[in-house]
Amino acid sequence: MSGVLKFEGDNVTRTGDIVGTILHMAPERFRGQCEPAADIYSLGTTLYELLTLRQIFEATDRLSLIERIRVAEPVPPRKIDSRIPRDLETIVTKATAKEQANRYQSAGDMAEDLHRFLNDQPVRARRISLPERTLRWVRRNRMVATLGTACLLLLIGAAVTSALVARQAIAREAHTRILWYAASIPAAMQAWTENNPAFAASLLEPFIPAGNEKDLREFSWRHVKYLLGPWERCRRIDQPDCVLDIRLSPDGSLVAVEHRRGGITVWDLDSGELEFNVREGVGT
Repeated sequence: MSGVLKFEGDNVTRTGDIVGTILHMAPERFRGQCEPAADIYSLGTTLYELLTLRQIFEATDRLSLIERIRVAEPVPPRKIDSRIPRDLETIVTKATAKEQANRYQSAGDMAEDLHRFLNDQPVRARRISLPERTLRWVRRNRMVATLGTACLLLLIGAAVTSALVARQAIAREAHTRILWYAASIPAAMQAWTENNPAFAASLLEPFIPAGNEKDLREFSWRHVKYLLGPWERCRRIDQPDCVLDIRLSPDGSLVAVEHRRGGITVWDLDSGELEFNVREGVGT
C-alpha cells in the first residue's frame, strides 16, 4: 500500500512492533486478526487519500493513531471536497468500515462497484444512514456509551437525518440541473451542425437564469448562442408562426425559409433583404 507513516523519534523496527504501515492497517489487525477484508480496508484508505489529498486519520504519536483507527470515524470525503461524487464516497465508506462484515467481501466486489461508477450505473454499496452509523459507534464503545446516551444520540440522529434529507433534496435538484446542462450543450452544438437551429435554441433556453437561479452559462453556451445569431435574426425577418423550416447557407450569409402558406424565400442576413422568392419564381 502507498504511504509510509513515521513519527519523530521512531526507529525502523523494534521488538514486538507491528510490521507494516499503521495508517493503512484495518482495526482488526491490532487484535491479531489478519483476514482478506483487511486488504479491502487498505485499498479504501488509499482511495480516500487519493480523493481528498489527506490522510484518513491524523495523530501526533503511534498510540493515538492506533486508537483513532480502532474507534474513530474518518471525515466523509465530501465534507473535505464537495466535488467528490456521492457514489464514490459511498464506495470509500464501505471499503473503510470498521467491522469486516460491513466491507466489500472481496476485491472483485469493490472493483465491480468502481466499474459501475465509471459507467454511470448505480453502485451496489448502500449509503449508511446517520442512525445506523451511530449504532455502530455505540457497539464499538460499549464502555463509554450508556443506554441513556445511546437513546439521546438516536433522537438527535433522527432530527439531523430529517434536515439532511431536505438539504440533500435541494442539492440533488441542483446537481440534476448541472448534469442536464452538461448534456444539453453538446446536443445543442450537434443540432446546429445538423442545420437544426430551432432545436439547438430550445436546448439553450432553459439555462437562462430566472430569479435567484444560479447562472450555469459559460463559454460553450455562449458560443452556440453566437452561432445561432443569423438564425435568430431570420426569425425577426419573418413571423415564426408562418415558418415550417429554416436552413442556413454554408457561409451563414443567406437563409432559406419554407413557409406554411407555401413557397420558399431566400434572405440576405446582413441586409435583411429578400433575395429570391420560389413561389413567385423571381429574384430581386
